[in-house]
Amino acid sequence: MVETHGEPPDPAATRLVLEGWDHLKRQRPLAAWASFHRALGVDPGSRAAAEAVETLENAVDLPAAARAAYRFRAVVTAEDSGPIADLDQAADYYGRLAARNPGDANLWYNRALCLAWTGANREAISCLERVVELEAGTHPESATAAWLLAEVLRPGAGAEDLADDLQYAVAVPWRDDQTPELLAEFPELEPAPLAAPAGLETPELKVYSWFGGRGSSTDDPPLHVRELLANVFVGRGRLRLSSPRLDSLERAFEPLARRFELASDSCPREARPLPIAFLDAALWTFRVPEGLEPDQAETLHRERVEHAFEDEWIHGPRRGLAGESPLRAAHGDAVQRARLAALVRFREQLALRPGAGALYHGYPFDRLRRRLGLALDAAESVDPADLSCASPAELDALDPDALDLAGLNEAVASAAGLRDDARTARLCARWLDRATRAPEAERPRGVDPAAFVAPLVRTAIGLRDPDRALHVLEQARPLVRASDQPTLDLWSAEVLARSGRPEEALRRYLALIADDQASAVAALDAALDLLECGHQAEADELLTIAARLGREQHRPWIERATRRIRARLT
Repeated sequence: MVETHGEPPDPAATRLVLEGWDHLKRQRPLAAWASFHRALGVDPGSRAAAEAVETLENAVDLPAAARAAYRFRAVVTAEDSGPIADLDQAADYYGRLAARNPGDANLWYNRALCLAWTGANREAISCLERVVELEAGTHPESATAAWLLAEVLRPGAGAEDLADDLQYAVAVPWRDDQTPELLAEFPELEPAPLAAPAGLETPELKVYSWFGGRGSSTDDPPLHVRELLANVFVGRGRLRLSSPRLDSLERAFEPLARRFELASDSCPREARPLPIAFLDAALWTFRVPEGLEPDQAETLHRERVEHAFEDEWIHGPRRGLAGESPLRAAHGDAVQRARLAALVRFREQLALRPGAGALYHGYPFDRLRRRLGLALDAAESVDPADLSCASPAELDALDPDALDLAGLNEAVASAAGLRDDARTARLCARWLDRATRAPEAERPRGVDPAAFVAPLVRTAIGLRDPDRALHVLEQARPLVRASDQPTLDLWSAEVLARSGRPEEALRRYLALIADDQASAVAALDAALDLLECGHQAEADELLTIAARLGREQHRPWIERATRRIRARLT
């Protein structure tokens, strides 16, 4: 494989090697593989081509499916077309055959390979869609393997709008004198040692990490992870928020837009496919506290990975699943389930990369398969008694009275992650009754109100039974940590406002404002809640308080907001 001493490289082989590197740069590893091997076909002694092939084969930052050597499937139907000179001709050849034999999945697959090898990722994915449609019902494993290839092609150049894993950003016009206000208003912003995005490099650029989520409290040990909502780049006349999670980006942008009175049309947005090596970036937007014992840190990290896949990732719509979420696709037809099985396998390959072990902490993807109701690859890797990754069908079949309180606690938390209040409320109601009746020493403490209380409250509101909702909130108070008590107060106020009891709601809101360090914002939000429910007189009282507190706290934007609201009401 070494070039002959003194002989110059073959120009055609060199062009193909350079073409391959360009494909790789543009997220098309299959096309790169084909170009490198075509270069070897032109010049078997090309050192550049041999080294390129070796580099791609050993690119362990890529999932295995992006480095694999794919081969044509055997076909029965053929035609005498003469010699096939290149991949474009081969793609046309299999395309003609497939047009005359549309039910032959192998022809569509071979055409897809030819197209992928030329970098025509979009057209290749279209052919693979046909393969899955033809094989899912009869050869699901073959259909899954075909769609695994589609997952590799999706982020490539030319198919960007078919990609599912993106880096999102929003740019905000900015002045340097606004930065001190930004840092004062949002103390959750922390300086970050990150590199600037391409085109933004400047010594004046400041980079921050914007964290969200609950902080620790006096009765709650700091055994919680912090959520990274966005990275913030400030300089060159603009502020830029960036995140691989759109929901997190919005959680940061909305209060920023409110605080600095930003018009949405003045803040351009962008979304671009993540590099293949970073397709799982959205999973790593959390931080484990420093200073923990190794076993504590390990437990927290592993639990967060489980939560990320089994309670969050399963709900995100994906183009690779025809716009459905993994959880919804799991209950779809054979085509959707084959696509879903390929998607899970692809995520598993990302986790199996040598450098990813410290991130995934040995997460077994059969937990995710069980959660989605898919067949397990290695059943022994999942404890059947562990309800935290139970499927919807398993949770629906549970008899809550057959579980002890700890098991019921786990079942409720698991059901809450599936985001179906009807399913969760059935278990929640029994849990709340048993938890509040348990001896003091056996009662669960510090439960998450979003998982253990909110489903029952929403269900009661849906049944137009506000008294039941209020009863649930009071019943749950002894089980909720002190730092979450204001959440229960806020929900109580909202229930009262929506059930035509504005005076009681106002009293609750006023009590919350008195205890809230950011009381000007709390007063403004409470006023908006009351206005939404049609209680203008009570809202006006809170607007007056919000304006006064805004002046006292040197937050003029709150005064301006109250004036705008009042102007709309007159």
